[in-house]
Amino acid sequence: MQFNFSVFNNRKKQIWLLAYGLMIVNGLIFLLFALKSNIYKLAFIYSALLITTTLVSIFIKKYKSIFYNVSYLLIAFSWIQLNYPWIGVLLIILLSVTKKFTADIAVTINEKEVEIKNVFSNNYQWSSFQNVILKDKLLTLDFKNNKILQVEILNKTTLEQEKEFNEFCQSCLKT
Repeated sequence: MQFNFSVFNNRKKQIWLLAYGLMIVNGLIFLLFALKSNIYKLAFIYSALLITTTLVSIFIKKYKSIFYNVSYLLIAFSWIQLNYPWIGVLLIILLSVTKKFTADIAVTINEKEVEIKNVFSNNYQWSSFQNVILKDKLLTLDFKNNKILQVEILNKTTLEQEKEFNEFCQSCLKT
């Protein structure tokens, strides 16, 4: 038997805020380049496009992912055009890592182990738990080393499913 739960990633909002802040800072740097030198007039265009796509990404939730990706690729392309390719490559790496860090957390519980899949997967054997319980959409993992992990699950569960899960966990803890 196996149970799968999705858990809300609490850091998601902070990471998105940091990512959008980084976009706006890049737009302002491009604007500074444009004002500073005649060679970088193209930077003014990049700045305007970047700030526009960032604002659209923030305020139009339906196309958030598309505009976010376009904004970051525009930033990377702009840095490459301005002869700073290492910054462009770094931002493309940040784009790919941001998706991983903002994904919801998956918790898989089976007869052998409890696996928490986030940026890095953590596998815990049943012998490392004192108690595991699900009540009112709160999953509580009580470790023997006095650590407690309590998370709100996104899945809809009924009282019967909670009871079945709790009985399953108790049987796994006893073995």
